[in-house]
Amino acid sequence: MSATKPATRSVAKYIEVFYDAVMWGQMQKLPGDWNGLRRRLDVLLQRVRDGERFEANTHTPAWAHRLEHKILIEVLRETLLPSALDHLVEVLRSLRAEPNLGLWVPLDRETMERHSVRQRLVDAAVLAARKQHARKPCHLRILEGLRALEDLHRMRMQLDPGFDVDLLVDEGEHLAEALEALLPPTARRLLGGEVEARFRAHVEGKAIDQLDPARALWHNHLDGVGVWRPVWIELRAHGDRPDRLGTWFVPSVQAVYERMHEQSEVERVQKAAAEKHKQRAAAHKQRRRERKEADQAAQQNRLLKEMEERKQEQERERQAEAEKEQHRIRKQREEEERRQRDEERERLDEGMKAEEEEAAARRERKRQCRSLSTRSEERYWERAGELERRWAEAEWERRCKNRGLLPQDYSDEDRERFIEQIS
Repeated sequence: MSATKPATRSVAKYIEVFYDAVMWGQMQKLPGDWNGLRRRLDVLLQRVRDGERFEANTHTPAWAHRLEHKILIEVLRETLLPSALDHLVEVLRSLRAEPNLGLWVPLDRETMERHSVRQRLVDAAVLAARKQHARKPCHLRILEGLRALEDLHRMRMQLDPGFDVDLLVDEGEHLAEALEALLPPTARRLLGGEVEARFRAHVEGKAIDQLDPARALWHNHLDGVGVWRPVWIELRAHGDRPDRLGTWFVPSVQAVYERMHEQSEVERVQKAAAEKHKQRAAAHKQRRRERKEADQAAQQNRLLKEMEERKQEQERERQAEAEKEQHRIRKQREEEERRQRDEERERLDEGMKAEEEEAAARRERKRQCRSLSTRSEERYWERAGELERRWAEAEWERRCKNRGLLPQDYSDEDRERFIEQIS
């Protein structure tokens, strides 16, 4: 990928040469569709310019992902041994749903070698077409050279077709997963550090050994990029795999890796000792805390027990007061009921006395009425009997009213018996 721009410029140079040849053929009025050749050259030139604009555009969030992808391929091809690189390619293929490598094709040495041979052949075909046209100009030579030039541009664009951000992010995760399956933590950390250093050197325009220490998450402050998680951060994650020592890199990088691994082992031993000391201190602290919590729990239990006893005593006192109040209310209710019964009995006695007096008066009136023998007197007494009946019914209603009842509350037998008694 580092040769993308020079390769694209060489295609542009070829296009200029072919433009000159087409112009010369038109001016010489040679046979052939020279306008068609110019249209094909225009299309190819537009594709080249689009690729150059895409590569030069650093004002979109994709530029950082594209730069990281480019540096990842450079670092992996320059640092890993051929056997380790081939193994990485196999792991990448196993993680993909399709057999092709997608944007990781530059890591496949066999594919790149075949592509290099094809590119040289196509490049030779372009040069041969130019030479043959120079010896004997004709439309066919330019057409053959243009076809070879289109194939050359197509093959070069296959290595860098302008991937979008989502695809670069997904493929970066696949690469991190493949490297985690292949390399131990220290080896991955070395690769992540090299990728980050080259990325910073490219962005800041400095050599790697001239870079100042970077602040945390410095990559999230790049213009036009926003928050993102580069692949080099994933490579620095330790994971759960053991940090075994192996031969993964070319000799110069392998020496650095072995020093890092040795330092990592020293740090691991120191960390283990510190962790053990920390665990002992934590266990001692835990025992003190447990004793303190046990004392607090015992004191809390005593307080709860005392509170429960006080609560039970208060409940007993409350129940005693409630029973005393209920007894007082019950006696007051019984006294009230007894007083009402006495008053009712007095009213009944008075009523019976009045009834007896009325009965005596009626009997006296009856006795006096019996002494009358004339017919007019009989009619008079019939009228008097009717009035007496009305009077008796009125007395019945008055008696019911005095007792706080309605006449309907008594049966007809009770009413007739009362009327008979007072009649």
